[in-house]
Amino acid sequence: MRTRRRLLRPLVLIPAFVALSLAAGIGYAAYERVSTSAIEANAELLQSLPAYPGARAVDRRSDTAPAGSLPVPEGVVTTVLYVPPPEATQEDVLDFYVTRLGGWRARTSSVQGAYKAEFSRGDDCVALMTYGMAPGHAGARTFALAAEAGEGGC
Repeated sequence: MRTRRRLLRPLVLIPAFVALSLAAGIGYAAYERVSTSAIEANAELLQSLPAYPGARAVDRRSDTAPAGSLPVPEGVVTTVLYVPPPEATQEDVLDFYVTRLGGWRARTSSVQGAYKAEFSRGDDCVALMTYGMAPGHAGARTFALAAEAGEGGC
């Protein structure tokens, strides 16, 4: 009975209510993934990029990018997954985008047999990932382009 009275005291209830409200707000923001203008800007950026010859888009999604360690959305990233033509290699896809995005600052890396290239121009960032084309990858051969428009370089 004493424990229940202690839990119902304002010194316990007010901080608990504040913490619950904060958690609900963060959860709602993450769930809603709001900012249709950011999604539209990302779509325009992706549409402005050259298309790899013969590749076909099979999936598109927009997700929030977290700000640091808190689950508070900082920006929106839109990713399109492509199936390349059967004869295309990772190197072919990487070379295509590096040469076609000449006005962009490029930074490439290789991880576990796959490539990641980040292209920055002004406040726009585009990432190319070939993990789905890496040797030993299970599933369909794919590469992805991810865009974040107007949020700063990569």
